[in-house]
Amino acid sequence: MFEAYPITKEKRVAIISLSNPFNIGARHLNSVTKVNGYDSHMIFVGDFQHNDILPPSEEDLNMLIELIQNEIKPDVLGISVSCSSFYKAASWITTELKNRGFNGPIAWGGIHGILCPEECVRFADIAFTGEAENDWTEFLHRVETGQDWSDLGGTWTRDAEGNLQNNGAGDTEEDLDTVPFPDYDNDRKYLIKNGVLDKTEPFLKQCDSVFVLSSRGCPFHCTFCASPLMLKDHLKGDRSGKFVRQRTVNNVIGEIKYIEEAIPNFAAVRDATINFGDDVFVLKIDWVREFTKAYYDNFTRPYWCYFHPNTVKKDIVETLAQSGLKYVDMGVQSGSERIRTELFDRTDNDKRIQKAVNILHDAGVNIVMDVITDNPFDTEEDKKMALEFFLSLKRPFMLNYLSMIMFPKVRFTDRAMEAGLINENDIEQNRMKVFEQWETKFDWPKRDPDELFWISLFTMTGKKFVPKSLLRTLPNIKFLRRNPAFVVWLAKRASNVVWFQKRLRIFWTRLWKGEVRTSDIMYSLHKYRRMGLPQE
Repeated sequence: MFEAYPITKEKRVAIISLSNPFNIGARHLNSVTKVNGYDSHMIFVGDFQHNDILPPSEEDLNMLIELIQNEIKPDVLGISVSCSSFYKAASWITTELKNRGFNGPIAWGGIHGILCPEECVRFADIAFTGEAENDWTEFLHRVETGQDWSDLGGTWTRDAEGNLQNNGAGDTEEDLDTVPFPDYDNDRKYLIKNGVLDKTEPFLKQCDSVFVLSSRGCPFHCTFCASPLMLKDHLKGDRSGKFVRQRTVNNVIGEIKYIEEAIPNFAAVRDATINFGDDVFVLKIDWVREFTKAYYDNFTRPYWCYFHPNTVKKDIVETLAQSGLKYVDMGVQSGSERIRTELFDRTDNDKRIQKAVNILHDAGVNIVMDVITDNPFDTEEDKKMALEFFLSLKRPFMLNYLSMIMFPKVRFTDRAMEAGLINENDIEQNRMKVFEQWETKFDWPKRDPDELFWISLFTMTGKKFVPKSLLRTLPNIKFLRRNPAFVVWLAKRASNVVWFQKRLRIFWTRLWKGEVRTSDIMYSLHKYRRMGLPQE
């Protein structure tokens, strides 16, 4: 698709994604760059490794520098700092290139550019502070034509004396259909991983899921998230236009068709999923009805999406269930209503979540609920309340655990600092905890035994075959609280049973119909490697 656009501009561009092959934002910028006639190259350094996000190794970073200097030789370089964890790696790359004589502008973007632009321009020449397709296009135009870009809206820079310069809010695109699809072409792509350079699109090596965004923006105000900071700018009028925006159904369907054409190995695996990564998937029933028909007419591939408990509506869920909805991932974040409402600033009380779970069950949709672990505000009473709450929900369901990350400037981090529960070393650009705990694992050595006990206990609350009386009894055994190995073992076996039941049911159904493929077995083996996580 995008390789068909002719190169009409003189400047060559390189965009770097650190340990994130999904990186929709950087892929969008790469396609925008190609569409505007620039010779754009995209480099993926490092990779997701099952649960852990692995930081780029020193060997990989040195290979990156050599690739940029000796082969690609770009005039402009963009680095996607998609998480504060990558701040140090981006700083090293920028400093090393400048020390070796790279004299083109180096731009940073991504979440850390939005949260901490003043930190970014200590090293970068320019930091983008929001959705950047339009501002990036203008930036490249000014570089191409020799114009000054130091006052470009939507960025931070430094003036001639080295003083910080905040250039205000940028241009947010309201019509998302005008934004080119993320670039999945096997064209001018590079993957540097484990000391090996492959000139290929990473997803051509392995791909069993792809993220698609049917919308942008989130209307909620969770304190642990960066999204409310961007929403605040819109509410204050600093950013123009709507914050929550929806693409048309035809545009979304077109992107999925493009993905299947661009990534043949994804298209070949029928269990490979489309992951709708919208903060909240669809709010309007008319869009849902149109999408359900279009998806059903074009694809047999399963998909999943995110819902907030407050947006789970009977008509929407029942309609989506007709088109291949595999499961809903619903953000609950804590089983304690106190934690949700007083510390996370969420509005979903216990009754609202219970109602959402019942709606999903009635529609025959599998349920996954995100829960944040390692929360320093959690008390013994919170955990007991959480246990009773999870046990009150209709089974079965699965809990997906994410370890609390202290991102800079978000309200939860500020509250934890004010309460004396964390210090500067715990802020993510210093701590880099994502590299150890992205999704919560049973075997993380730094976790308190009591926290591990409760995680293991919660894991079993959604399993039909685990007696509720047993789960209520285990917290009373102090030895297990201090030495939770047996409870961990129980939780793992319970997850194993659920996982094998699901895969065997699918296997026997397909065997009966004569539809078993080798790709089904390989997919199952790959997914089984995730069993170190406290979920199936």
